Parts: sequence; structure tokens; C-alpha cells
Amino acid sequence: MALIKISFAEIIDILIAKGVIPDRISNIEIDGSYISFVYRTGKVFPSVIEVTLQYLEFEKGALIFSISTGWLADKLLRVFPFEQSKYFQFDHPNIFIFVDTIIKDKFPVLQIEKINFNKERFEINFFTIH
Repeated sequence: MALIKISFAEIIDILIAKGVIPDRISNIEIDGSYISFVYRTGKVFPSVIEVTLQYLEFEKGALIFSISTGWLADKLLRVFPFEQSKYFQFDHPNIFIFVDTIIKDKFPVLQIEKINFNKERFEINFFTIH
């Protein structure tokens, strides 16, 4: 078993480099357990939505975040479908990032045992699969 200590910023950089974060997401900023970004809707109105995610927990292979937006954007998020994938799922007010699936697809020899969060850093316990 191994332990990796990694910050939100480092995780975001890795996910961008691996093509996991959709192009519709930009201007990512991190503050403690909060991640803020701009989501381009692909619609005429609103063309962008400012979003803040608060990290809640790691459960059943997924990082779970609470999503917060402005009043209008909140109403629109309930109407317009959020871009779903095998890596991300939106179920208002939470967004799930399926880390186990990402790891299996991008780093198939690794498996996560548990994830703890402490002041902008994740502590990830994992082991290798032979």
C-alpha cells in the first residue's frame, strides 16, 4: 500500500493534462475545500455560469461536492442537463466525480483504498493491482 499527499491544484493539473476535465470548464480557482470555476453552457443565455463546489466527502469511489451558483444559474441548472459522463454526474445539489473510474481508465494498475481531506490536501491510500 502507498500514500500520496496531493493538493486540489495538483489534482486539477493532472486531470486537465489527462483530458478528464471538459473544455466547458475554465478559470478554476481553489480556496480550502472550495473550487470555483466558469462553466460554459453552450447556450445563448446564459453562455456561462459561475460555479463553486465545496468538497463534502469520498464515498463509494466518488468525490462528492456540493454545488453553489447564483439564483438564476441554480434555476437553469435544474432545467438544462449538465454534461454527464462516466467520470462526472450531477444530481442537484451535488456533483459526483468518480475517482475510481478515472483511476481504472487512466492508471489501470492502481486501486484507491481510501481518501482523506485535510486543509486543501488529499491523502490517498492506494495499492497496486497485478
